[in-house]
Amino acid sequence: MEEKQSVGAPRDIRRILWRCALAAFAYIAAQTVMGYYGELSAAPYHNSWVSVAAFVAAAALFFHADRHRGRRLHYVALIAASLASITLVAGHSINLHLNLYHLFESPSEAWWHVRMALGIGLFFYFACKWLFSALQKFRVRPLPGREPIFFTDNKRSFAAVAVCIFACWIPCFLAYFPGIFGYDVFHSVRIAVGAGDWHSLLPPLYTQFVRLCLWIGELFGGWEQEQIAVYSLMQMAIMASLYAWAIRRMARMGVHPLLRLAVLLNFALNPMHALFSMISTRDVLFAGFLVVVSVYLWESAADPKGFFASFGKQAVLVALMLAASMFRQNGAYVLFLCLLLCLPLFRRYWRNILAISAVLMAVYHIIVGPLYQALGIPAHGNEVMEPLSLPIQQIVTVVIHHGEEVSPEEQELIEELLDYNGIIRAYNPRFADHAKGLVDIPSYEGMPSRYHGLWASLGLQYPMAYLHAFLNLNLGLWYPDVGQPDPYSERVYLETQMTTRDYFPTERESQWPALQDLYEEFASAAAMRDVPIVSVLFSTGTAIWIAMGGILVCLAQRRKRLIAAFLPSVCLWFSYLFGPVSNLRYIYPLTTCFVIFLAVVLHENPKSPQK
Repeated sequence: MEEKQSVGAPRDIRRILWRCALAAFAYIAAQTVMGYYGELSAAPYHNSWVSVAAFVAAAALFFHADRHRGRRLHYVALIAASLASITLVAGHSINLHLNLYHLFESPSEAWWHVRMALGIGLFFYFACKWLFSALQKFRVRPLPGREPIFFTDNKRSFAAVAVCIFACWIPCFLAYFPGIFGYDVFHSVRIAVGAGDWHSLLPPLYTQFVRLCLWIGELFGGWEQEQIAVYSLMQMAIMASLYAWAIRRMARMGVHPLLRLAVLLNFALNPMHALFSMISTRDVLFAGFLVVVSVYLWESAADPKGFFASFGKQAVLVALMLAASMFRQNGAYVLFLCLLLCLPLFRRYWRNILAISAVLMAVYHIIVGPLYQALGIPAHGNEVMEPLSLPIQQIVTVVIHHGEEVSPEEQELIEELLDYNGIIRAYNPRFADHAKGLVDIPSYEGMPSRYHGLWASLGLQYPMAYLHAFLNLNLGLWYPDVGQPDPYSERVYLETQMTTRDYFPTERESQWPALQDLYEEFASAAAMRDVPIVSVLFSTGTAIWIAMGGILVCLAQRRKRLIAAFLPSVCLWFSYLFGPVSNLRYIYPLTTCFVIFLAVVLHENPKSPQK
């Protein structure tokens, strides 16, 4: 008996010491997180009951999460905590000071940010351990026996779901009657009404869709209001059908009706989807096809043997990817990258993945090459400038912050490439379109290698300026606490204005002004800007975190093949990192997949258990 006590005593002491360490970790995390958000909102969190409650909650979370052990769970939680710690601390500095120098401006600042990184890392480590282990236990299995009659994979259910989603969007349509006409649609309208020439910079399929809507509108009176209303209703019908198609595929996979109902309610009742369903931009249609592509990839991961044995399913996947590519210039390359990343997930079916990739790229290049030429659709000069948003912004940033240090030869090249006198007026750290507009396209096309060398040379001399230009442009893509709307980017949260042109005058005639005021609260981000948790969920910087969280959950659950469903969104987000601005309409394709990601994580697939 004495021997047992002597052996157990050290264990008890270690257990007590470890719990004291956990309490210390909880204290550090609670104080750091409160200080982090207190600095953002200037709220007096220190020495208050809020701080005490935060410590108690953090301690309870840490003690509960510590019960869950496992090497895989530890590594996955460590990855999540490291990513969260680095990005939140770095994003905090970029958001408030436009640079990373503030992190180590003084010894006190450096120590504060080290503590912030440690506290945030501890909090996310234990929170992710608890969340991932909880999701491991909480899985929704398919219903045994018969499916409910009203919510199956048949055509009647598909039509009922599409009509339900469409009907839920009608009040928003009446509030914004005849629609939300703006963004880049007027370039397509100009071509459709014969005031401009066709070119490949604007997706011709989208321009043809606009032209069809205007033609149908003419049949109902010919006024611009009717034409815009036809466009809004047709896009709403297409989006409702695509979302219903995704839900139907989920039904065929045996996904639980409650998960499908959650997806349906999200599409039908979320005000973001109602507003975007009538916003005149090709990103909306691309988002609809991306949702269905993601569900098909989910199906291929859930039952790879059945999916890749079916020529029809693979052909539909290729067709969906091609359709999505017709509404976004780099869409085909984004989906091609997605397929390449699927190769290690489907090792037994690598031939099928390569065949799908080859067919996708071959047909796409036939369409944008010989077919466009045969239809008389030439390339547009601005296509050369689209990939140069980030390099031009980086050169302009060097001129702004280090202009006096640039050599005469480099300054001469910059003056040949850019309107040097307009740089100060055009510079915006979060919006590169103004800087891109300074480029002399003929000079660049005449000798592009000279300017590529200039860009590389300046990057070697001023790497931090290049890094700050890069992080400022895409801050809204990965930092959840970025301002909504961002005060620098000159873009509101969700643009709902009616734009007019001489060749196509427009005017809004709201049929439900009171409801429009409510939607405007959401569109301006005022309705959820100060609401905890809700504000983060609607942030443009949260989308990638939800996708990455789903990927980490799949790794923790040893279901890595399901990562395929997340890859289209992740690859699309990666392409945005090199774009001119962070905007909600670019992020919208990712936000449409939020509830799909939740269903992927929670669904228990009996066909292909992965160990």
